[in-house]
Amino acid sequence: MSVQAALLLMLGWTSADAETLLEALAAADAANPALAAERQRQQATGEAVPQAWAEGLPSVSASLDAGSTREEYYGPNSVSSLTPSGYSISASVPLFRGLQTVNGIRAARARVRAGDQRLSATSQRLFADVATAYADVRRDRKIVRLRRENVRFLTSELAATSKRMRAGDTSRTDVAQAEARREEAKAELSEAAADLVESESRYASLVGRIPGKLQSVTLPHDLLPASLDEAIALADTHGPIVAAARAEAQAAVHQARVRRGALLPTVSLEASYENQRGDSASYGASEEASLLAKLTFPLFEGGGRLSRIREADSQSVARHYDHAQARSATAASVTAAFRRRRAALDRIAASKSQLSAARTALKGVRLEAEVGERSVLDILDAQRERVRAEIAVASSERDYVAASFRLLAEIGIADPAALAGQSPLPVETAEAAQAAQDAAMVAPPRRKPR
Repeated sequence: MSVQAALLLMLGWTSADAETLLEALAAADAANPALAAERQRQQATGEAVPQAWAEGLPSVSASLDAGSTREEYYGPNSVSSLTPSGYSISASVPLFRGLQTVNGIRAARARVRAGDQRLSATSQRLFADVATAYADVRRDRKIVRLRRENVRFLTSELAATSKRMRAGDTSRTDVAQAEARREEAKAELSEAAADLVESESRYASLVGRIPGKLQSVTLPHDLLPASLDEAIALADTHGPIVAAARAEAQAAVHQARVRRGALLPTVSLEASYENQRGDSASYGASEEASLLAKLTFPLFEGGGRLSRIREADSQSVARHYDHAQARSATAASVTAAFRRRRAALDRIAASKSQLSAARTALKGVRLEAEVGERSVLDILDAQRERVRAEIAVASSERDYVAASFRLLAEIGIADPAALAGQSPLPVETAEAAQAAQDAAMVAPPRRKPR
């Protein structure tokens, strides 16, 4: 077991023998505490819908009372004792509340949709981070292997150069150059090992276990947009950040209508029944029942309602500007991720060509050195170029994976379900239909903020 693996096990993380990126994403989805916390917050947000429904439903209450009273006064029969008891039931049915209930339910549903999208954005960022950490571990492990092989190569070259110096075929300078390169390689190996510890620690913090043998990454090319325009369009339609801002803007419109509804009359039906016994010496029991239709007009409340309406209108306008800002920021992020992905793909092709040439050069230099046409320094330089080319390939492949998943996260499909071949785009539901009806509300209202 490596030192870094032992340290991670001490922190309570387990290890997987071998896993794919899809398995790592599924593990993070099940065990990541930040994502679990966001799910709980969304469950709390979801309770706003039944609370909004409750505003328009009947309310019923009941009460019971029992006790005793004793009165004393001057004169005959100066002591009176009573044992009153009774019960009452009352009910109120709101018939019309100025459409506050309807708009309150719509606002609550819009907030739930916004919360769903924020939860999706959190999971998308997590999955992109997991994919990046996965690629980081694979890259750093390859670099450690290359650095270790380089140390062995240079150690062998140093031994061969020292032998030739003793035979008089080379100078002490060549030996010193070989020794310097080997020590440099050892330092680079130590640095690469430290980078690997950091990558594995970050992976463990995201996934909940230390990485075992990580298989190669298979990118979902059929899910990746073919053009920048397509990527921006997908992010604008299905991106969780934009969708959350859009839902918040819709909720703000409905909330403003709730505030306006407070200016309208309210109609309710109220019923009550009361039964009292033993509360009077003159009669034994009493009953009272009532059924009333109640119409209430709000006339004056010190300007509080009008102030709350202006507040809601300004918040609605602000939410629409937030939606516009979210669209702009998402488009910029998509553009950056798309360009980085294209650049990484170009670097992969260039670095592979560089590696092929470096391998050929190293082989040729070593053959020429055997016949005295090349020096030891030429061999050392050719080896250094080969190692750099190998690392360039590994780094560019890592950058390509990271940029691809960052792009998938921006358009909202960087999740295990999409990678497993399931539908990456949302299915039409009743909630989605309501959201489509509310889409017209995304345009800023005519009223300008004061």
